Amino acid sequence: MSDLLTPRSQMSAMRDVVVATSLGLPSATLVVDHQLPLDHKTVNKVKERRSDSKSICYFELIMTSHSLIEDVVGSDRFSSGFLFRNFGASMTEKIRLKAWVGTS
Repeated sequence: MSDLLTPRSQMSAMRDVVVATSLGLPSATLVVDHQLPLDHKTVNKVKERRSDSKSICYFELIMTSHSLIEDVVGSDRFSSGFLFRNFGASMTEKIRLKAWVGTS
């Protein structure tokens, strides 16, 4: 089960979901993968775009954590943290939303 926590497995799971549609983004949204992870401190400090895109409709969805919680009494479960950033036409973020999701 721990193989589900590898970066490759996480990226595969994200590709299986139509991220733009799930987030209500425009249908022409281009999804770009960044293979190099950011450390927790960098994710919280950086307010600029991760890419040099000049798009007037720019968003970022960053997976901040993905954990397997093994429970001998209950059942194993996953917990994932996400950061969604809306830049619009700006080079710095206008909206930042954090969320945690998990299975039980």
